[in-house]
Amino acid sequence: MHRNKNNSLMSVVLSLTLGASLLLTGGILMAIEYVESSNGLSFPQWEGGNSELEFGDIDDDGNLDLISVGDHGSPYINTQEHGIMVYFGDGMGSWNVVMVGDLGYGGCAVGDVNGDGRMDVGYGIHHNYSSNDFGDQLIEVALGDGTGNSWTPWDDGLATSGEDYGMFATDFGDVDNDGDLDLVSNSFGCCAGVHVYVNNGNGTWTQNFGFTGGNSSCYMEFGDVNNDGNLDFAVTQQYGTVYFGDGTGDFTLADYNLPGPGTVGHSGISMGDVDRDGGCEVAWVSGGTIEVYKFNPATTQWSSLTGNLPSGGYTSTQLYDMNNDGWLDMVATGTAVVVTWLGSSTAPGNWTWANYTSTGPSPGAREAFRVDGDADHNGYGDYAILVEEGPFMSEINHLRFFKETSVPNDLFIVPQYPRGLERLIGGSVRFIDWTCGVPQGQTAVVDLDLSLQGENGPWISIAEALPNNGRYQWLVPGAYSSDFCYIRYVARTTSDTATATTYDRFTIVGGGGVPVMVVDPTALDFDTVYVDSTEVMSFIITNAGTDTLHVSPFSATMEAYVLSIGADPITLDPGSDTAVVVAFTPTEAVEYSDSVAISSDGGAAVVRLRGIGEPYSGLGNQSDQLPGQFSVDPPYPNPFNAQVTIPFSLPVMDNAEISVVNVLGQQVAAIADRVFEAGHHRVIWEAESVASGVYFVRVAYQGQTRMQKIMLLK
Repeated sequence: MHRNKNNSLMSVVLSLTLGASLLLTGGILMAIEYVESSNGLSFPQWEGGNSELEFGDIDDDGNLDLISVGDHGSPYINTQEHGIMVYFGDGMGSWNVVMVGDLGYGGCAVGDVNGDGRMDVGYGIHHNYSSNDFGDQLIEVALGDGTGNSWTPWDDGLATSGEDYGMFATDFGDVDNDGDLDLVSNSFGCCAGVHVYVNNGNGTWTQNFGFTGGNSSCYMEFGDVNNDGNLDFAVTQQYGTVYFGDGTGDFTLADYNLPGPGTVGHSGISMGDVDRDGGCEVAWVSGGTIEVYKFNPATTQWSSLTGNLPSGGYTSTQLYDMNNDGWLDMVATGTAVVVTWLGSSTAPGNWTWANYTSTGPSPGAREAFRVDGDADHNGYGDYAILVEEGPFMSEINHLRFFKETSVPNDLFIVPQYPRGLERLIGGSVRFIDWTCGVPQGQTAVVDLDLSLQGENGPWISIAEALPNNGRYQWLVPGAYSSDFCYIRYVARTTSDTATATTYDRFTIVGGGGVPVMVVDPTALDFDTVYVDSTEVMSFIITNAGTDTLHVSPFSATMEAYVLSIGADPITLDPGSDTAVVVAFTPTEAVEYSDSVAISSDGGAAVVRLRGIGEPYSGLGNQSDQLPGQFSVDPPYPNPFNAQVTIPFSLPVMDNAEISVVNVLGQQVAAIADRVFEAGHHRVIWEAESVASGVYFVRVAYQGQTRMQKIMLLK
């Protein structure tokens, strides 16, 4: 018998008091507290050693279930645990286990691999003791029937590439962007290696990437690190930590300047978008120290977002938005603690420790840890942990679950994924995640809608009346491309409705039809011309495709806002272009946006127009409206990701110095220092080489200085 041990001490209840104001509705709670809710988890008695835990709604009843394939005691070694173990949740934090199969001791993943709408399970195991097809391979996938009581092997071709000792941590993801879930699995210790198998859609699997050799500490996870739309993975393995996918199922080691993984890999690895720029950061524990690293695709270098995270005694990490403020937090296990450090919206990598009082079980080694989902429907993420407790040589694993204790007074729903600025490939599978707080005694269903044109729609239905289990397996539409995609989450009870949208736009790269072309005049070098009371902007639509485009004129519904593109329709041959004119009379400085319909023989799409209108005073032509005083208007967009536009006005021609300073007053960028004509002006600051954070635009003119606060989020 073989055991993969971890001897760090810990206890596992968490009561977090942040000392900030408490928001009782809307889903953001600035004080969170957890209580053990493990009724039903004491049977069967586990044994010892590592395992992997997953949350998923196996029976599609809207309540999260807890799934595992057990620890060293599975199957039937000193315990009754065996096979695929599903602890069915009742929506309140109590559990009832069903175990099927003669297999165990490993890792698992949950998802719908054959597209029938039912949850299936994939697993890498060390004890493949079964005498039949269900449980006789070191890597397998079993189809569920929607009950959790019966499983059908769907595993031909798996574990055929040198896996001859034992496999463990397993995850599902669409690595070749073909619309079905593929599988990756990591070795149990030494030396079966790492293996990626693509799903052929008929119960057979083909290895597209993999290797044997090297030692492992049994963790791995899919995520898109470089935000190219293709899934990557991070693994605790001696030969390397991060591997970039190319969208075909092949992978390349991408550690670059990361700290070396040592002889067994970094422990307790996890992935998540800490700074909400669309790409995943990678977290782990090394020598007891929590570490977080961010990848820069432009420089192919990693930088640390570890900041003030603690060192000493930690063993595992999870990244999750624990307080629903939109930013991922660090949850880590370690010596006598489960600790949460809150992520920052203004300075990612500047973590705030959430103080707590530990009142949990006896200290012991963390053998599995999962923070995910909302088992009791109060709208906050919960966690499960497997703790090996007891004196040396007599240790026993105990499976425990902890739920956040707040009680929602009102219905609310919180996006968990996508979070914003992700790049998704059309035709691939991704998961849409949410948490939803439901007042006691009520039941909610969830509708999901997609906009290709911004956070105000129009909306296309993704799914309706979904069980409120926090996850939907989404086939990303492949007909269009758009940089302005949003998902709308709508929770409904019999008496109430709550709505939320993704925190920021994300991108879909479509494989068919005509791309959604985005024209942003704020990013272009253009002149603003005033004709009487109307501000006129013009820019160009170019047909870069191979189909003929038919562009129809559009009259916007916004007051005093007209878009003109000439004849109906305009036909654009490949390589040709046409001018688009936007004319409007803004009464305040607001962002405007609208769309133009485009169609072709290859499909249909839209062009989205975006810009900023300055206030119009109504005093006649622009030539008669010289500014009466020196002013600097609010920069836009703000917060911003890569560039920001800075509007300012000068009453007479003179020199103006425009710069950006940090919170200490130190200059970080010199934008302009020259003579400007009297009038309204805009300059753009390109901030690609500057770190995320709070800055101030400083404009100096004729002995006066004006400043505006801006926030850079990458």
